[in-house]
Amino acid sequence: MELIPGRPLSKSGISVLEKCAFHYWANKYLGIDDASSPAAEDGKMVHEWRAKVFGGIVTADFALANAENENVRFLTQLAIANDPYADAISRELEQETRINEKGECVKDLNSAIARGFLDDLALFKHHLTVDDLKTGRWEYDDPFERNLYAGLLAKAKYPDCFEIHFVRSFCRSGNRPTWIYRWSTRLSVGKVVITHPDGKKEELLSGQLNPCVDILSDTIEKVKNTDPIPNQGKQCHNWFGSPCQFRDTICPAFHPESELVMSTSTTLPSNEVIDAKAAIAAVKLADDDKLIALDNITVSTAYGACLTVSAGIKQLEKKIKAWAEANGPFVVGDAKYGWHPEVIKRLDEPVALQMILESGMEIPEILKCINISRSSCEKIPKRKWGELRDAVLKAAIMEDGTKNKFGVMEE
Repeated sequence: MELIPGRPLSKSGISVLEKCAFHYWANKYLGIDDASSPAAEDGKMVHEWRAKVFGGIVTADFALANAENENVRFLTQLAIANDPYADAISRELEQETRINEKGECVKDLNSAIARGFLDDLALFKHHLTVDDLKTGRWEYDDPFERNLYAGLLAKAKYPDCFEIHFVRSFCRSGNRPTWIYRWSTRLSVGKVVITHPDGKKEELLSGQLNPCVDILSDTIEKVKNTDPIPNQGKQCHNWFGSPCQFRDTICPAFHPESELVMSTSTTLPSNEVIDAKAAIAAVKLADDDKLIALDNITVSTAYGACLTVSAGIKQLEKKIKAWAEANGPFVVGDAKYGWHPEVIKRLDEPVALQMILESGMEIPEILKCINISRSSCEKIPKRKWGELRDAVLKAAIMEDGTKNKFGVMEE
């Protein structure tokens, strides 16, 4: 998958990629974000209240009195119980930071290759602390997250700081495990030593001054070399508390038509196939207002994919019928499909017509029984009844208003 300008890598995005590449692609390429869970929404509010209290915007009492719900109030109380960085030289709270491929800070979203929100940056005389607040029940280590936040984003904001402490602040338990990043350079070789909470040391070496940039480069290559293929598993039915939103809409694992676009478009470059899938998803998921607002190229691409799907279905049905002719019937649900004899009943048309004409029926009643159309009149034999044919087509055909017809338009 190619990276998309304006949609940089993030901790949450890489977590999604590891769960399901198709889900990641739908988030990033189609721009369809996941709905936030109640727990995640509460966590965001706790982050906001903590930033306001530690930033001196509101008092702790005000925050607790105005918390959105009881859970937010409880977690906020734990999060602001003590401020270990009150004596910091400087402080930045809830700061979004963006970097380019070189690990340098950038402001423009389209120039950013990665981004993240740093909860609490506290600068001291000899080191910088990155405090990452966690409000969930599970305590864990996410190497990519801390390497991104401490080794890349914080380092980019403070390039002259050579010691950064990354603290996971689990507010429910009060646990605060800390990883210490220390940078050094010797003979043009950059080195960072990461000391884990248990004292274990991890060493990264690189030709770059910040070896963590290699982690970013490896992640970029991982994304580019990953195909947007669904990873079926329990996450399909429980995506952070709810069924995956794409399971019932556009996931190829549950909706074969998405894969059919790819399988019947073998002559298309891969990026055009993905564009077809993106267009189908955009049209399929759009409500009335969004549907009308879609651009011409998206709709054109989606309908082209429909025609491709239609052709693919016809070819698929033809092959299935050939299989059944050789192997016999098969069952789909409660129905059995296969070749079987069918009695053909044919109307003796001359006899039927003679009986109708001799019955005394009025012409309007006869027309209800007999299909006479322009195309049928054009079949009147020219050699024997040419004059009659021409006269009928000239005199009997008249314009009867207009109707909207969808299809190929004549130039």
